[in-house]
Amino acid sequence: MQLAPFIRPIGGLLRSIFFCIGLTLWAAAAWSQPADIEKEVADYDRQIQQKRDFLTGKEQNKKQIEAEVLKTEAALTDTQRRLQPLTAELETLKVKTQKAKKMLDAADANPELIDPAKLEALRKDYHQAQVRQNQVEEERDKTTKQAEGLTKRLDEVKAQKQVADREVDQVNLEILNLTLKKPVTVEGVGECLMHETITVAACKETAMLKAKQDAVEKGGKSLIRSLSEVSLFELKKDEIRAEANVQIRHLDILQPPQR
Repeated sequence: MQLAPFIRPIGGLLRSIFFCIGLTLWAAAAWSQPADIEKEVADYDRQIQQKRDFLTGKEQNKKQIEAEVLKTEAALTDTQRRLQPLTAELETLKVKTQKAKKMLDAADANPELIDPAKLEALRKDYHQAQVRQNQVEEERDKTTKQAEGLTKRLDEVKAQKQVADREVDQVNLEILNLTLKKPVTVEGVGECLMHETITVAACKETAMLKAKQDAVEKGGKSLIRSLSEVSLFELKKDEIRAEANVQIRHLDILQPPQR
């Protein structure tokens, strides 16, 4: 018996089944694709870019403040370095001036016991000691005020740096939050082999479930936002194999630590 006349109609029937199934699944894919998903992603991208531009300005401000901190610290260190020898010298001059004054007072109390030239020399020594002490004391006071001003300024710029650090951290946190909230796409694949004990609908559902599970496993812990489906039925060696390919757009529910 010749089977060719019967095989050709069967082959045509299978191709018709394949075409109808593929057409139905493609229509389902088009129906399930949300029209606003691209708009939502674009909106998140816009917000993230705005935050990044804002972050650039904050980081530049932070760098300027950090440079001011370093500059002020260096100036304060130099001032304190100059202040230490001035303070030590002033203490030495005070002792020297007091000693010169005692000698002059003793000479003034007993002018008949000391040569006039010697008395004049004592007066000159005391005057010079006073002048030098006043000069060093004035320089010490000036340097002390500079150190106090620089210390105050350093406290101010350090406080500004703390604010700048918090602002940069806050913007980075906002960018991270937006990045985590931005919908992403995960692709999953599943297949089902059709035979006489399973219907086309059941095989399609099995393939889709496997594909969804595969996508969720790849995407990790997620909330499914929407599903777009692209499925393909192929005829291979007189067997109909259902191959499903899905794209799951999901929102990661993992949140960054709150500050």
